[in-house]
Amino acid sequence: MIVQVSGDPDKYSPVRYRLGDRVEETYYSCEALRRFLGEEVLLLAPESLVSDLNDFRGRVERKGLTDFELFLIPAVGE
Repeated sequence: MIVQVSGDPDKYSPVRYRLGDRVEETYYSCEALRRFLGEEVLLLAPESLVSDLNDFRGRVERKGLTDFELFLIPAVGE
């Protein structure tokens, strides 16, 4: 399983990740790793970024990340 803490999906830009001899361009590093490793993704969302979990999921999915588990976690920063 691949675990990633999400930031604000609306502020993400595509990034090119080199994994072995492959290059994956995605908004989320966990998506690039999933394509390479074939593992499930667990996305952790800080409560400071989430007013509605379904809305947050939709914002993430619009960035191309689908088929993931999403959990709300306490915010620890400002």
